[in-house]
Amino acid sequence: MSRIVYSRPFEGFNQSVWPEMTDWLCDHIVRLEAAFSDPLARLNREIKSGIDSTTADAYGAPQGGSLPQTEGGAIGAAGQPSDRLAG
Repeated sequence: MSRIVYSRPFEGFNQSVWPEMTDWLCDHIVRLEAAFSDPLARLNREIKSGIDSTTADAYGAPQGGSLPQTEGGAIGAAGQPSDRLAG
């Protein structure tokens, strides 16, 4: 299983920083969605049609096998963003 973590410290009980906090959250959720929308749409189409040998080869899976598991995902376990999400 992978977990995506990207955070920024803020004073959540201080209402004066809420506009800045929500702006940051909105900006980064839009970036996250943009980073994953095309790959997820492609994978959705492939899953619905069945994974063929071309797709399996692209992911390094043996023909007819399962896709490899990863530990980090698009954002590493240490919370470092990918280039598409850096901001």
